[in-house]
Amino acid sequence: MTRYAFIDGGYLREKFGVFTKTYFGIEETQPKSLDFDAIKTYFGGEKVFYYDAIDDSELRNESGEQRRKRLESQESYFDGIRSHYGYHVRLGSVTGTYKRLRQKQVDVLLAVDMLHHGFHRNMTHAVLLSGDLDFKPIVDSLVQHGIWVSVSYDQSGVSKELRWSADENDRIKPTDYWNWCRPEFREAHLNSFPKFASQRGISPVIAKTITLPMAVVEIHTIPGTRDHAAVSSSPIFPSGDTAIHHHDLDALEKFVTDMYGGSE
Repeated sequence: MTRYAFIDGGYLREKFGVFTKTYFGIEETQPKSLDFDAIKTYFGGEKVFYYDAIDDSELRNESGEQRRKRLESQESYFDGIRSHYGYHVRLGSVTGTYKRLRQKQVDVLLAVDMLHHGFHRNMTHAVLLSGDLDFKPIVDSLVQHGIWVSVSYDQSGVSKELRWSADENDRIKPTDYWNWCRPEFREAHLNSFPKFASQRGISPVIAKTITLPMAVVEIHTIPGTRDHAAVSSSPIFPSGDTAIHHHDLDALEKFVTDMYGGSE
């Protein structure tokens, strides 16, 4: 079996940016904390094709020197991805007005490459990281051509029609994004990410109740700390006496929902 992965770079940057902002308060338009070797390992791809765009648009009140540095920063980011074994970067451009910028050519590049490698039998298994409905016809064509197609997606932005068109789909969870972070980043932010721990010492006071498709989760306070803990009587956590601890109530709720909420 030969597996190729195709990554919608704009989608990955957006969703990973939400992840780092939610748990660490960090906003990265070009996420230097991403470990692209870890992503390649996750997908098991012999080759990874990464699609994105150079934002060469003229921004309001931006000087020529500022624009030059912005473009150099983007080029450096994409060169860094290219340096990883098995990665191939394909770039489009950004067009539109100041308030309505959009990527140009990126979707076409990705679609053409997926079809090319599928029809030439360079791969037997294609993995698409995206949630864009525009890719459904490509997925349909590859499936009909005998290529096994997987769609990996973020729960916060995916077309269910795209998911259903694939042979299998994989919801990217917060723990996946965490494992895609560089080791030094994880070490520096270890205490900022939700962790599984014992239920001992949890207050009976319920701060919030989350109703999920498969379970009801209660978020309790932990006396003497600023932490909260999520517990459930349903066996969705690793063991019956396990709770999920985090200091931020909203971030903990998002973590539980994204981990165990599932898809329609």
